[in-house]
Amino acid sequence: MDIADFNITKISPKQALKAIVIAACTGVVAYAAVAIAENNRWFSKLSHANDIVWGQKIAKGGYILHFRHAQREKWTDVTAFDAIELLKNYDDTSVPFKRATCLTERGVQESQLIGASFEAANVKVDQIISSPSCRSVQTAKHAWGRVDGISNSLLHRTAIAERQHMEFNKELRRVILAMKPAAGSNAVLSGHGGTLRLDSGLVIDRNETGEGLDDRDETGFVVLENVDGKIVARYKFRSIFSFTNAMVELPIKRPEDQISAVTR
Repeated sequence: MDIADFNITKISPKQALKAIVIAACTGVVAYAAVAIAENNRWFSKLSHANDIVWGQKIAKGGYILHFRHAQREKWTDVTAFDAIELLKNYDDTSVPFKRATCLTERGVQESQLIGASFEAANVKVDQIISSPSCRSVQTAKHAWGRVDGISNSLLHRTAIAERQHMEFNKELRRVILAMKPAAGSNAVLSGHGGTLRLDSGLVIDRNETGEGLDDRDETGFVVLENVDGKIVARYKFRSIFSFTNAMVELPIKRPEDQISAVTR
């Protein structure tokens, strides 16, 4: 058989080089994808281990836990509603625009999950201070059944004129430093993302989380500690789900009477 019998498509050197580059890049991309996936698995295991360590620490008490509220409807103009809600001093039962500022049905259940998870993990809470926003108040009430006080300083900064940010930050710092958790218990701030930023240098003295404090999901919380008059951000749970998965241990076997009922 002569080589001419083969159906060979001729390509130019330029085309050949391009094909080689594409093949090489494809290999690099595939390798990078594997490396990224492996890194994500490693980071997930590390995060879970850290969640366990810090869950056990807060179970011993002595911390101030700054919560971002549970789920709300995502209205782009919610900041104006929040501002008027504070100005008119509406409470969570009287606010006329509940869909804008209050929790969704899912948010109510997420809040109940917060309380149930803390109870299951034996994490005790004493003093609870909330933002005036309906969703923050509701988060605390559905989680722990009460709010002990309201502080305007916990409202997210996007609802507040920038010229007032400094004074709100000063007040928030005063509120945090005034909280003294009882022995074996923790204090709770029920608020929003966007209130613990370091740009003013007034609220948080040191951030040990390794991440932005506002980079958390709804129900996420930051573990704060007052160390000799300095406010230190010790750790961040991205959501109540990461806390629950780290701290709640489930029974391996069901009660004998339930097993008997199923097998009969």
